[in-house]
Amino acid sequence: MGTDADGYAAIRISRQGNTILDAKLHGRSFIYPDAAPTLEKGEFYNVTLTPAGDGKPRSFTLKPRGKPKKYTLTLIRVD
Repeated sequence: MGTDADGYAAIRISRQGNTILDAKLHGRSFIYPDAAPTLEKGEFYNVTLTPAGDGKPRSFTLKPRGKPKKYTLTLIRVD
């Protein structure tokens, strides 16, 4: 997530305007909770990262391709 990789406090995953998950971030890693709703293969989701301090949230689109609950998401950089 670039030079601000440790500067994000929260993640939101939504689909068609409906929030699927709101969670706090602790450092650079986030493990999708087992109790959270499954992200369906082939569907588009919006992921929003909220900064810990000043700054605007950053969003990108996610389309899962693997088996439900077995996703690995690696963010290289969010500009």
